Amino acid sequence: MDPVQRIPRYTLMFRTMIKRMAPGDPQRAKLVEANDIASKIAQAETDEETKRASVMYCLGATVDGFPPGLISNSRRFIDCIDAQEVPDTILSPSASGTAPDTLHCSFFLFDDKLMIVKRPGNGEKGARALSGLDQLEKVMKGGLRPKKSGMSCKGIVDITEVAVTDVGGAGTTPVVSCVDSA
Repeated sequence: MDPVQRIPRYTLMFRTMIKRMAPGDPQRAKLVEANDIASKIAQAETDEETKRASVMYCLGATVDGFPPGLISNSRRFIDCIDAQEVPDTILSPSASGTAPDTLHCSFFLFDDKLMIVKRPGNGEKGARALSGLDQLEKVMKGGLRPKKSGMSCKGIVDITEVAVTDVGGAGTTPVVSCVDSA
């Protein structure tokens, strides 16, 4: 049994003891205080630092070539999105009649960086599932250890150097350009 699972048992035990105790018992106040403390601990949510560390742990454990420089206690994970690239030759096969495979990739967005990752196989599983991010609560409680997933890091983009401008109206594609910081 995990220590986290024991806390609710203690609160149940404390409440049962308080119920059966005489109202004037000198130990009652201490038991009520212990119950209050255990209840607060049982209701505590995971702090942001633990969540950040768990996200980095999952990505580091599951993505081949995960850059250690991406690990930072101030970097905030925002979301990930799965995509697939269908090469033009699939739409019009070459003379040999063969078409290259679809490239399955994912983008992990942080508050200052974008990590581009290649997913394995036919792309049935998304990056959240492969990295363990879809079960982050279990990872934070130590109940799940992410394993290598076949995903590989293909690059990092510093999004503080990217400018996106919507120069048109509805239905137009925004213009994306990189800002030269030199």
